[in-house]
Amino acid sequence: MRSLIRGKKGYTLIEMMPVIVISIIIAAAAFTLQGKFMVNAYLDSDSEAVVQKLRVAQTRSMTGIENSEWGVYFDNAEDKVVLFKGSNYSTRDTAFDEETEFKSSIDLSFVSLNGGGDEVIFERVSGITTQHGSVEISNNISEANTISISPEGTVDLNPLEEDTDGGEDDDDDDDNTDPPTTAAGDLIIDISDAEIKGGSKKELKGLTATNNGDSDITIAKITGTWTGGKKIEQIKLDKTYIWKHSGTGSPSGRQVSGTELDVVDYTISPGETLDFDKIKFNGNMEQENFTFLFEMSDSSTTSINIFPEDDDDDDDDDDD
Repeated sequence: MRSLIRGKKGYTLIEMMPVIVISIIIAAAAFTLQGKFMVNAYLDSDSEAVVQKLRVAQTRSMTGIENSEWGVYFDNAEDKVVLFKGSNYSTRDTAFDEETEFKSSIDLSFVSLNGGGDEVIFERVSGITTQHGSVEISNNISEANTISISPEGTVDLNPLEEDTDGGEDDDDDDDNTDPPTTAAGDLIIDISDAEIKGGSKKELKGLTATNNGDSDITIAKITGTWTGGKKIEQIKLDKTYIWKHSGTGSPSGRQVSGTELDVVDYTISPGETLDFDKIKFNGNMEQENFTFLFEMSDSSTTSINIFPEDDDDDDDDDDD
């Protein structure tokens, strides 16, 4: 007996075409969105790297690292920035160069600095700069970030926003917009009663820290510089050791001038004033001048210069 085998009817190519086209469109859209996301991520990461280079240069200048000024050079031709040691890029010590090259999709669009140059140098101790201005970094999909450097040395990253008001200026909005605040901007260090104390004149006392803002602020790092070869041993705030050479905070051991101390994070509440009970060294600190840089948990910084009085009080705290 002859059997009849009936096959199932398949789809024709014409019937499959709509499905194929839709699949290609979805895949292309997903690829485009992923590409845009990656390019924007590269823009943000490279912009943040430039901000950090500028802040590091300022910190090193203020704390006297290598007894030198520090700066950042913007290489428009090579799309890179260079953190350098020296009073200018052309005469710098190349052994200390730290380069950051942008991703292939990122460009250094323009550099607009006071004086018309391509570098920002921060002055020692004060951290100010005469090469203030702005730098724009863009990607290949017409988006950009602007980095601004103020005369005081403040560095801010400001993503560009699209103009949605038809190009009309909105002066009222500008007048009513408060600038963003930082933890360092709310920290006030009072040095009016600063003095060298103790029989061995090892301790700097009389400093207070006040939170002048509306939110908690946290001191995360302290870098001190002073003349002479003495080493720092302890920092005590509000009866609490926030750094101690014997193991509290880091690094451990007595530290020389210019060392960044990662202190035990200490939070100061709004309106609160706390005493720095002492900043202790391993030798006589008479006739010394000090600079202290305070870095907050939000990475903002503030610095103070201290020219303390010598006190005749011979009390001495010799705890280790």
